[in-house]
Amino acid sequence: MVSDQILSLLDLPSNDRRVVEMLRSFGLTKYTPALDESDPEAVTDWFPVVEHGIEFGFKDEAYLRAWDPQLRRKSDLIFHSVILYGDHPQMSTYRDRLPYGLSFGDDRQSAREKIDRLGAPRRSYIRDVWELPEHRLIVSYAPDDTRVVDVVADLRDAPWPASDDDLVALPSMGDIVSLFGKSPDDPAFISTFYPFGVLYEADQSATACTVDVREEFGFQLHFDLVTDRGAAGEDRRRLKSVTMYRDRDVEARGWRGELPFGITMNDSPPQMFAKVPAPPVDKSERQISGSALWELPQFSLHVMYSVLYNLVYRVTVGRPVPVH
Repeated sequence: MVSDQILSLLDLPSNDRRVVEMLRSFGLTKYTPALDESDPEAVTDWFPVVEHGIEFGFKDEAYLRAWDPQLRRKSDLIFHSVILYGDHPQMSTYRDRLPYGLSFGDDRQSAREKIDRLGAPRRSYIRDVWELPEHRLIVSYAPDDTRVVDVVADLRDAPWPASDDDLVALPSMGDIVSLFGKSPDDPAFISTFYPFGVLYEADQSATACTVDVREEFGFQLHFDLVTDRGAAGEDRRRLKSVTMYRDRDVEARGWRGELPFGITMNDSPPQMFAKVPAPPVDKSERQISGSALWELPQFSLHVMYSVLYNLVYRVTVGRPVPVH
């Protein structure tokens, strides 16, 4: 089966006749997509077909569509992703035609020209990522950019549905930075964070060092405990940092407010790095994720990003590190 036919089946249930026939065409007569029963958090099932150089991904429909989490593992599995391998130590090369006129022999420039003419936005870093109307297309290259090594077509997870919480104005970055070192008892802290239920969460434990409102507002507060007990009954916590999340990252509702230096969650890594007016003091990247840390005069900045999708996922702004 050629890749264009395979991609046309994305978004169909795993038990759809056309999907079943596709799997059989690659020799998968006994494989039935299913979630791992031993892992209650699993929402995907992957099956590589080594001899054909292809891998199929299926995802829980309730998770994919951002339905009520209570519906997960009770709905269909949706054919959501396919990987076509060219150069991989554990996989044979996919032998049929690649989508959109691509070839494993294409260098990066040739591959870009073929997909860019479709008019879809592209984010580039180690990989190139195009947001096509039907799906996300990801192309990986050899280290010298002389050939394509794999092609991925992937459905995007739906955003969380709109909520009344989305109408609450989020604090500015200046307001957040001004509260570092402040106690939850501080009037400015109360004024800033009262609309988000933070005070209720903080009151649940006088020593809790994290207040989590990710699922409602897309952020977490992190505190240090001071050793000086101070006055009787005084809250010993001091605001250390705030982490802001991309929509759907670890079940978070997306942060809607501003980020430092005009960074957005839709920035590619090069766009994000270009906005910060200094190089990071630490940077590390793995196969699909990366992180960078800046120690700036006003605050510390830690960004976690995807090198698979070329998107920002989390931004943590914290107290500046003292210079000794």
